[in-house]
Amino acid sequence: MVLPASQLMSLQPNATGYTESGMLPCMWSLPSSSGGIFQVFCGDANLLDQQVMTLMTANPSATVFATDNIGKKSVEITLGPPMQSGSFAEIAALTTNGKYVFDVSLQNAAADITQVRPLAMAIDAQLSMK
Repeated sequence: MVLPASQLMSLQPNATGYTESGMLPCMWSLPSSSGGIFQVFCGDANLLDQQVMTLMTANPSATVFATDNIGKKSVEITLGPPMQSGSFAEIAALTTNGKYVFDVSLQNAAADITQVRPLAMAIDAQLSMK
């Protein structure tokens, strides 16, 4: 279990279409054709670096900040103005226990890095217990 529906709903009360199926990537929808996604990989800091490079290659105009505020290491990636159509906000991180790399994002009209941070912290807490 990466993020139970009850925890997602407490952090994203408008979320719909989320199921705890055990299949990755996990996605949920939000009003106005926006939504979120997260995925998890077994790996270390090298895998996190590869994940960030892949995200930067796919979105060359994105803004990237190595914040290290979540888990052992984290990077914030944003594109476009917050909460506007076509924007996204994403955090890629290495869990506190160093076992997993994950990324979580909000897309389209829900993209705001300040709303991604609590999701990333919750995912890190869940995965670091495993």
